[in-house]
Amino acid sequence: MASNILSHITEEFLVCQICLEDYDRPKILPCLHTFCQGCLEKLPVAKSTDGPGKLSCPTCRQDATLPKDGVRALKDNFLVTKLSDVMKQTSDSAQEGMGEARCSTCEAGVHATSYCVDCPDYLCQNCATSHCRPKPTRSHRVVTLKDLKSGKVLVSARTGEPSKCSIHKEVHKFYCETCRQVICLHCVVTTHKEHKYVEVEE
Repeated sequence: MASNILSHITEEFLVCQICLEDYDRPKILPCLHTFCQGCLEKLPVAKSTDGPGKLSCPTCRQDATLPKDGVRALKDNFLVTKLSDVMKQTSDSAQEGMGEARCSTCEAGVHATSYCVDCPDYLCQNCATSHCRPKPTRSHRVVTLKDLKSGKVLVSARTGEPSKCSIHKEVHKFYCETCRQVICLHCVVTTHKEHKYVEVEE
């Protein structure tokens, strides 16, 4: 599931709309559209008396006056370059697999098999069974780690409304296993970029 969102971000923001490949030396035009330097160099340039010429943006058709040194002197799109680097690191981390969670309730250090959405605690088989017996925790929602990792379950607020990131105000779409908390897409590509996480669904 995590690879689906990474793929979507890559296709939406990190692919040149001329060559339909990942950006290679992304250059930003005055209209704020970005293309590979090599792709822009292949576009026809309208000659100009006061400079090296103008080219028409392939997306919006706005004319862009080229700097004195041509396309290579256009500003680099550092945001796209950085996002591309972050996505590659995130993709590599996601492919390494998820770490083994330990039961956070018992002292035995047993591998967890379940997760309590309300506490939030990782639980081994014995603790998961006993967690649902006492009155204070009887109504808690305990889910298997398999369902959590597969994206069948969204760890959301108890109100039934989608939980939102307190920092970015975006809906939580991922569960960070490193920090044991739900996170939004913005968190994935910034503060949690090197963590292990899974995409979750409601």
